[in-house]
Amino acid sequence: MQTWFGLENWMWIAIEAAAVAVVVLLIVSAIVRANSRNKRTGRLNDAFGPEYTRTVDEKGRAKAEEDLDLRSKNAASIELHQLSAIEGRHYLEEWTATQAHFVDNPGDAVNQADRLVTEVLQARGYPAGDFEARANSVSVDHPKVVVE
Repeated sequence: MQTWFGLENWMWIAIEAAAVAVVVLLIVSAIVRANSRNKRTGRLNDAFGPEYTRTVDEKGRAKAEEDLDLRSKNAASIELHQLSAIEGRHYLEEWTATQAHFVDNPGDAVNQADRLVTEVLQARGYPAGDFEARANSVSVDHPKVVVE
């Protein structure tokens, strides 16, 4: 029997085979992780569109994707409902009046519009909060509206 450094040839072959197996497993694992990341990125980009791009530009890809996933999970727990016909007419009338008021007093009209949008969102079931929290909640269902 031939030996190298006190180990027989079959032992060296076994060690080499094990090393090759570990390298192959590491490569496969890296490919699977990259594939998973790409699928997540694609899913979030498709779901959020321009909001995905804006959030990535602001936070970087990893943090943005964590944020957008969290938004999706939070949105799943929100129970939204349609406005009644009476509520819809009421808010439409208020919106029309706010728009008409804009010419005479733009600052006041903008404040009224913000209040009205907040009121409609709360009436639909979106959680109350500051502008950023409301925008994040709305971005899950209406990402193009939030960015524009």
